[in-house]
Amino acid sequence: MRCNPPRALSAEQRLFDLSALVRARLRASGQNDALSTAMAEAAALARLIDEAHTEEVENFDLARDAFLERLKGQPEHVQRASQFLDIVMQYWPAHLRDLGATDPAAYRSLVLNALADNWLHKAPDHMVVAAGSTGSVPATAKLLKVVAHLPQGAVVLPGLDESLSDEDWQSVQQSPAHPQYGLSRLLKHMGITRDQVRPWPGTIERRIARTRRRLINEALLPAQATAGWGERPQAAGQGRTNTTAGSGAHRAGWPVSC
Repeated sequence: MRCNPPRALSAEQRLFDLSALVRARLRASGQNDALSTAMAEAAALARLIDEAHTEEVENFDLARDAFLERLKGQPEHVQRASQFLDIVMQYWPAHLRDLGATDPAAYRSLVLNALADNWLHKAPDHMVVAAGSTGSVPATAKLLKVVAHLPQGAVVLPGLDESLSDEDWQSVQQSPAHPQYGLSRLLKHMGITRDQVRPWPGTIERRIARTRRRLINEALLPAQATAGWGERPQAAGQGRTNTTAGSGAHRAGWPVSC
């Protein structure tokens, strides 16, 4: 199974090509088509395109309808942003086809998905370690799931807090702003529970480091999980060590990150 995606367009070329399309639209509508204005609008469109590709949005019509609905009642200068949507939906894809190129975020997703499919079809005959990612990009999460289940695969999770109670962990799973939320989503995507995540071999956490980590983690708990917080730090020096085997996921220690 081979992957031959179109080349990724450079960020600089994309910005100038998008600004040319924006200037044409501004001139057609009798608006100021100054290069600085067009470049600013083009940069915003580039971010929108990257976000769409990162989240693997396939139906731009649905996204456009939702966007236009949210624009209702907004100031006029905000509503004017909708005039550039057809650049994203129609003119830009046609431009990329003419160039035989693709957006950088789309290229990344294509390559990661192809690698995951290849390894799913035929596992590599060597060890594969994926470290430091929380799988916030869907294509990355897919690849991490494949790596975790390879015969010689391991995923190293950055700062997974195994000391939280199950009740607090459920609160984290409902709190997108929490530093552990990304890891909770990744574990769910991989079909692995926290109890299946093993400490990195040879890791020894000193008591003072464990106490510091627990105190900081307590301070970052979601609001709905802070009942009885005054008594909780008393147990900060008591942590459970997870040694359950059975998955290719390991946790790295401090610092806690998402």
